[in-house]
Amino acid sequence: MRRGRELSVSQGNYINSTAPYGFERTEVLDGKRKCPTLKEKKEEADVVRLIFDMYVNQDLGRVTIAKKLNDLGIKPRKSELWAQDAIKGILENEHYIGKVRWNWRKTIDIVEEGEIRKSSRKSKVGEYLIYEGRHKGIIPEELFKAAQDKQGRNHRAKAKTKVRNPLASLVFC
Repeated sequence: MRRGRELSVSQGNYINSTAPYGFERTEVLDGKRKCPTLKEKKEEADVVRLIFDMYVNQDLGRVTIAKKLNDLGIKPRKSELWAQDAIKGILENEHYIGKVRWNWRKTIDIVEEGEIRKSSRKSKVGEYLIYEGRHKGIIPEELFKAAQDKQGRNHRAKAKTKVRNPLASLVFC
């Protein structure tokens, strides 16, 4: 069953249960077979384009983008307000350039106190497979690559530690 799912993804099919923000699930005919894929959802796709534009061209950070979307009254699909993690997920998602990814989130078994528990974690870049999808991308590949380059470059400067008196513990009153 796993090999069949992997084969389907390698053919460009989108087999996950929920579509990423900006898309909706649909099926297209390939001969007599119905192939699951993604179709652009106009209102959400415009928000995705806005997010990439604000991040790359306007040089805004993820927190600022989330605040601006909340101020504009744009609602995310599953919660009341936008969060920086949701923005990060959109900026890293290859589906927006017309690709599908497989094995991006791995489920591993962990033994704790004699019981087996399943844990899910995101795979690192290069650990998952990316295939050309049947769907059209929402954003240009150059814009996506620019966003990836910017994510790798940006970092927060560490907060400076509190200035300490150099004579502390040497001089007593």
